[in-house]
Amino acid sequence: MFLRFFRSSFVSDIALRYLWAQSGVRFVRLSIALSWLGIVFGVGAILVVLSVMLGFERELKKKLITNDAHVIFFPTPQVETWDSGFIHPAVIDQDPRWIAVRSSPAVQQVSFSVSRELILQFGKKTTGVVLKGFPPADFEAFESKIRDKASVFLDREDRDRGITALPEVFVGEELALKLALIPGDEMTLLNPIDVSGPMSGVPRSKVFRLGGVFKSTLPEQEQTLVVTRQQTFESFVRKKSVLSQIEIRLKHPESAPKWSGLWLKQLPEFRAQDWMNQNRQLFASMQLERFAMFVILLFTVLIASLNCVSNLSLMVREKMKDISVLRAMGATSKDIDRVFTWIGVILAATGVGLGSVLAAILCWILSSTQWIELPDIYYDRSLPVSIEPAYFLGIGVVSFLLVIFCARFPAKKAGRLGILDGFRLS
Repeated sequence: MFLRFFRSSFVSDIALRYLWAQSGVRFVRLSIALSWLGIVFGVGAILVVLSVMLGFERELKKKLITNDAHVIFFPTPQVETWDSGFIHPAVIDQDPRWIAVRSSPAVQQVSFSVSRELILQFGKKTTGVVLKGFPPADFEAFESKIRDKASVFLDREDRDRGITALPEVFVGEELALKLALIPGDEMTLLNPIDVSGPMSGVPRSKVFRLGGVFKSTLPEQEQTLVVTRQQTFESFVRKKSVLSQIEIRLKHPESAPKWSGLWLKQLPEFRAQDWMNQNRQLFASMQLERFAMFVILLFTVLIASLNCVSNLSLMVREKMKDISVLRAMGATSKDIDRVFTWIGVILAATGVGLGSVLAAILCWILSSTQWIELPDIYYDRSLPVSIEPAYFLGIGVVSFLLVIFCARFPAKKAGRLGILDGFRLS
């Protein structure tokens, strides 16, 4: 139907002649060229900005998938041997339901860990943290993230003075900067849940030495996470051979909500949390920002389209005599309408097409060369760019239709001109 609208053979020839002819008012041609450039740069700006925002979102998801477990199960009081959030690993090892989960083809790794929310006190500074104990195998993998370690001479000096070496903990770089901690500092961890003393009213506390500072790819995690060995953790909470959460890594992390819901039906006495639901508010806000940016930048294309309306109206005014001559030669009002609509199609197709090509080239340059470095306040200095073909297609179609819609108004105005109107009004 759209192609049938331009079935007349002379429509495109006249439209191209009106666009490229050297005769006529130069101001009209210059104004149309500027409007066309507005379409080009408007479409290009939308695609580049959205590609960068999508790149940030995908890079964040990649970091979350790499650092965190995809599905985490927490025991509830309904679980056998439950005690203040901890259970015995034998409950998991002997349960046929958990055996089925471990043998699932979707599961890559299942590991146990212990964690507890505590209060960290260093001098006059206090903050809430999460103390997490790693078993020996996991702690060896964690050691690769440690940047600064305490000097080995500190423990040697303690032994020389007959002082028992303090247990070590490791904090994130962000938390170390916040509290002005350096490796070797002594700090106190308080457990407000477990109390001790004759009146059972004093929170349990213990002094630790900062063994080092680790750096991950998530600054939010570095602000609250404190890591230690599982043996040290069990000594602090006075519980041996326990676990507080079951961490599952999947072969396909995007299927975490599906598998967590399925396993939760089989294990109702546990509480499940997957990485997508845990960060759903963050992802929703990023999608909202992306949509808002799309709407804001789309106004640049709308403004360029409105300029096309005024410029095509000026062209109609300039070509009134030509329109009357064409009507006298047998052209119908629909033919005149098609001529100016075809001009809008040419402007829209070439503007959107060139804008998309320039945006793709710029995105490729940004993703391959990384010649733009972000300031130090950003955790990742490089500028992530993700080229999504669906974005290019969708934004191109929307921009194309918007320009065509605006071009229809002066085209209809030209089609309503009669044979004598051009001679009488010009």
